[in-house]
Amino acid sequence: MDQQSEGIVYKLAESLGSADAAVRLILSLLAGLTTVHSLANTVLVWLLIRLLGGSASGVVAAFILNNSELSVDQKKTAFLYEAGKRLLAGVWYIATFQAMSSLFFTDQYMLSQQFHNLSFLAKCAYILVWGKLNISKYVGVWLIGEGSCILTGLTYNGKDKNGNVLWDGCSNAHIYTFESSATFRELISGFNVNTNNWMARYIFKRLRFLGNVQISQVVTLLYLAVWHGLHSGYYMNFFLEFIMINGETQLAGVIRQFPGLQAILSGALLRPLVWFVKKTLLLFFVGYALVSFVHLKWSRYSQVYGSVYYVGHVIFLVLPFLCLLVRLLVRSPSKRDTNGASVKEPADDKKTS
Repeated sequence: MDQQSEGIVYKLAESLGSADAAVRLILSLLAGLTTVHSLANTVLVWLLIRLLGGSASGVVAAFILNNSELSVDQKKTAFLYEAGKRLLAGVWYIATFQAMSSLFFTDQYMLSQQFHNLSFLAKCAYILVWGKLNISKYVGVWLIGEGSCILTGLTYNGKDKNGNVLWDGCSNAHIYTFESSATFRELISGFNVNTNNWMARYIFKRLRFLGNVQISQVVTLLYLAVWHGLHSGYYMNFFLEFIMINGETQLAGVIRQFPGLQAILSGALLRPLVWFVKKTLLLFFVGYALVSFVHLKWSRYSQVYGSVYYVGHVIFLVLPFLCLLVRLLVRSPSKRDTNGASVKEPADDKKTS
């Protein structure tokens, strides 16, 4: 494209809230460029579904079709390592969930009198482990699904800068990020990746005309809740997600106002302990939000929240006000130069008579 065309594409992408590369792709498709192979593949897959859908021969035929352009080494990699790795990880997550949740951490136990008789800390610990198991089952399903997509060649995503084949075209969970995350934003970047990217691109970014990030977040999460269904538990879950992420952001902003404290917390000595505390709190509050997502009805999840005194609601509804109060208290009345040093007002040279 010439410079003028590039400018038009960029303005169009900006107005749509999409990446300019995506707009170029759509324009090229509409113009009939580079579509022959994709169109032929789409038509062939459609014919296979229509003629052989639901049969073993249909699966084999689709597999051969989608793998026809892969080299022998790429196929071996897909079969022997990449797909198998996802399968084993997915089975591990699901087997752990099935064993632990059916024997020790059941949904029904949270509604029982025995659970309500536990101490506050014991109930919080139960919610933490229960939540970790429940969120992990989704990761397990996505990993197994990703492995099956690798076997068909669908996830082939070219090569990285070192020449290694990438099979992450359908990746929906990043295990290392998911397991090592200690903040809500880190967890989101490794969990339900494709849905989060889709929502960010097609809902959140297209609401930039509102001029308010938080309103855009509310509308995006409301869309997600409606997408899941009409049970009140979905709306409670995404409401909690909003106030938790907002509270975390506010707290991080306050800590940045204290460089000394930030340096101590990020120091080599305290870093493992800080990570452990943050990870523990993250797992508890994720499990806390999942209570409404799993139990769905107010009459059920309100029992659990009531038994722990709505601790998650209280903390994250009060936290922004506490952060605002801290900002007001630490704000210096004296003006500051660009280097952060205090600048006093010059004395008045005029003398009174």
